[in-house]
Amino acid sequence: MPIIIDDITVYSLSEIADLTGISLQTIRAYARKGVLKAVKVGTRLYVHEKDVKHIFETGTHEPVRKEGGKKKGP
Repeated sequence: MPIIIDDITVYSLSEIADLTGISLQTIRAYARKGVLKAVKVGTRLYVHEKDVKHIFETGTHEPVRKEGGKKKGP
């Protein structure tokens, strides 16, 4: 069950795996690589619903650029 605070909805990595049918290991890899922008709260990682939608809307597995972040690679 997602966590809803005011107008913010976040999902744990296991919830995303259950909802999408993608393995938890793959979801963790996406978070580690930046494909899903995850936030660590305590010992758990959470992803904002807009970042989950990003993958489905764009159909891409490219990392989500962090605001103000530098482009990696050449």
